[in-house]
Formats: sequence, C-alpha cells, structure tokens
Amino acid sequence: MKKILLALSILTFTVSSYGFEREYVKRAVLSKEQEKVVIAIAQKRGIKKIAKIYTYNLYPTAARGIRVKGAEQVKGREVSFKVLNVTYKKWFHPGSAPRKGDLQMGDF
Repeated sequence: MKKILLALSILTFTVSSYGFEREYVKRAVLSKEQEKVVIAIAQKRGIKKIAKIYTYNLYPTAARGIRVKGAEQVKGREVSFKVLNVTYKKWFHPGSAPRKGDLQMGDF
C-alpha cells in the first residue's frame, strides 16, 4: 500500500510540475519535441494556458488524433474552455491535407 501511495504522489508531482495533464493512447504517444510543437500551435491559436493534451483513436480506421484542452474559465455560473484538434500527418488518413487557413508547423 505504501508503494502505491508513493507512486501516486510521484505521478501527481510529475504532472503538476509541467503544468498540464497528459493522457495518451497506446499507439499515439507524443515525444517531448512533438509536445513542444503542439503547445506552440495551441498558443498561436489562442490557448494561453493548457490544462490537458490527449490523443485518441479514430475507430474503425487506423487514424489517431491529438486534442488540446485549455484551462477552464469561470464567469459566475458559466464554465468554458477552448479545445483545439491537432492533426499529425503520420497518424492521420493518407492523402489528407490542411485546409485553407489552417496553421501548419512541420508534420502538424
């Protein structure tokens, strides 16, 4: 039981030390360099503070995606947050291309 508590406290410290939460599916884990690019894109698209970066599978296809969730903003009883979907060229559908006006950095 002590080992589990120690592991949970270390995990909590690690997540909070970076300032946002990560939740990656098995086949879509971002490296630190890829995270930096995703963070830069999110900041350029107006997400000042990131709360969570997570990846997901697009079943029934083999494609995977990335989503960035901004920090919650509370105004009275209203709670809102920004969400940005990011496409990684190597994980998405073959032959897909950015639309007009999409921000592109490398393969993202």
